Amino acid sequence: MSKQGKSGTLACAFCGRSWSVVPRSKEHVWPQWIRKHATDFAPGHFDHAIGFGLDDEKRAFVEAPTVTRLHKSSILTTQTREVCKHCNNGWMSILETKAEPLFLRLLDAARSNHACRFTFNEAAMLARWMQKTALVTDLTMGLPSLMPANLRQRLKDEDSPLVPAYVWVGRFPENKEMMGIQARLMIGNTRIPDPRHEDRAGILSGLAFRSLLLMAYIPSSRRHEAPPMSVMNWTLLSPISHDSAIEYPPPADLTSEDVRRLATDYSSWLPLSGVSAFVRNLDPPSVHIRN
Repeated sequence: MSKQGKSGTLACAFCGRSWSVVPRSKEHVWPQWIRKHATDFAPGHFDHAIGFGLDDEKRAFVEAPTVTRLHKSSILTTQTREVCKHCNNGWMSILETKAEPLFLRLLDAARSNHACRFTFNEAAMLARWMQKTALVTDLTMGLPSLMPANLRQRLKDEDSPLVPAYVWVGRFPENKEMMGIQARLMIGNTRIPDPRHEDRAGILSGLAFRSLLLMAYIPSSRRHEAPPMSVMNWTLLSPISHDSAIEYPPPADLTSEDVRRLATDYSSWLPLSGVSAFVRNLDPPSVHIRN
């Protein structure tokens, strides 16, 4: 019989091996090397949950409660127990080592606003690292993962970025510290909600580190469209063709409003169903303080 952990899971989220075969580890979302460059960041962080769903009759959208959780600990301490020691100390550690100098090149270019160039292989390495970070972050949300297990295993086994999935990088000079963005999307398979059709899912994940902003969109199926990201504000890291190289930063900088709209307003790129009514949640936003 498989050994079930406190979280209710039976196996490593990436390799799929049972906890009776492989030991758990404490996998940090943000690697040790990134913490070396964040020693001056203020402690504490917050997460903010918003959203909407359908009512029981499938006739109206209902706004979910708005909840803000304030944490005394640094965002750099966020971790999951859903990754085994073999994955943590193996392919993930190798990926972190390869991604570090590429990330620092991007960071330097973002701070100085001087152009830098990345080969196809370098762009693919950074994109795969960002996708791994997005999928690990999804495991820390306190909710069942929206991503299928075979997608995480593909990222482990294929030594290349996931397809279909997208990774972009922009310059965000308004930001001075570190910010994580994680949006979990359930997307109906039909324009009019139909419970007979399986819903699809996607995660939109971002990392803002000083003036650098990386964004990843990972869908659960090949039928998803990517968010429309302006070529003026974003450089596409993946997918790109094998004979391509990328140049960073893009011509125009991102603003706080650009980032807020991307993380909270999906109507510009996710067509809503034929339901026209929208019921506001009458409860006031709540704030929870945690250690």
